[in-house]
Amino acid sequence: GVSDDVKVPKDKIGYHFDVDARGRPVGIDWTTAPMKEWWLDYLKKDQEAVKNFIKHPGKAKDVPVDAIAPPTMALEERVNSLYRYVQSALKYNPETGNDATLSEVVREGERGAWQGTLFFAYLLERAGIPQTRALLADRWQIRFSPVITSSYIYGFTNAVFVEIPGKGRRFYMPGRLSLPSGSLEDGYQDSLALWLADDKHISECFTPLNPPGADRTEYRYEASMAQDGSLAGKLAISKWGTPAEDFVEWHRDREYRFAHPKGEEKKVRMSAGEREQELAKRLREEATVPGTRLDITDVVLGTWPASSSEPLILSCTFTAKSVGQPAQGGTWVISGLPLLA
Repeated sequence: GVSDDVKVPKDKIGYHFDVDARGRPVGIDWTTAPMKEWWLDYLKKDQEAVKNFIKHPGKAKDVPVDAIAPPTMALEERVNSLYRYVQSALKYNPETGNDATLSEVVREGERGAWQGTLFFAYLLERAGIPQTRALLADRWQIRFSPVITSSYIYGFTNAVFVEIPGKGRRFYMPGRLSLPSGSLEDGYQDSLALWLADDKHISECFTPLNPPGADRTEYRYEASMAQDGSLAGKLAISKWGTPAEDFVEWHRDREYRFAHPKGEEKKVRMSAGEREQELAKRLREEATVPGTRLDITDVVLGTWPASSSEPLILSCTFTAKSVGQPAQGGTWVISGLPLLA
């Protein structure tokens, strides 16, 4: 934001704001000109683009929403069922155009997460489930600019929220195929959401953090200790939610590019050995355990998640020196700090 010791005339930049330690905009008055007029216009244009996207639903109109999410179900389970359907029905296709219609996305696959999320919003509407589509700002991007009348710096993406009885407002973005229901990408948690309340008013809120346990990494060791206090064994690293997201998305794109080479990729195609080396390098990076004395080797992809609710599991072998020290009575004292510092 604009620091206290820097005085910039508002008429020179339109509007400015500060951010807190989390990168969230604070002290914003959405009723103040010229900001209100600028963002009303932006949100209306975005709404029109969404209408153009869904006005050609194609096979999306044939999805049996009442069979997938029967009205007799509890509201949250209906939403979760449609969420899972979208993720299982869509495939990843980076060649789908940004101007593709819903019909094309269902048929050819999604390029951007926003396309799958709008498919989800369309199914919620067909199912008669009240929902609101909002634009979410990337918390990491907005903190670096004092100019609020610029959509380009916000890293906007689409999300949908539903008011769940007893649980409040829950946000969903199934277009990110690796995220479980009710979760947001890291940069969109605890960030800013904007939507049109009506033709003359803007609504906004801060997005929630993901539910407890949705984003987690589990380390499971199976090891034996030698007389010198060193450990050797196997380590399984299981990742749920956002900790798995980067690798899952990278691997999905990598596999698509290999199956559909274009241009220079056809001329300079990786050999099988080079592909194995590329994957091994990325797996080593993904299996890093910060702050430890573990020497990790032979990292392999243990289990690929069959759905966004299942973990990505990496398996490897490890050794660690001076982890255990002999104590009285033939016992050993093992330091856990080198394992998970």
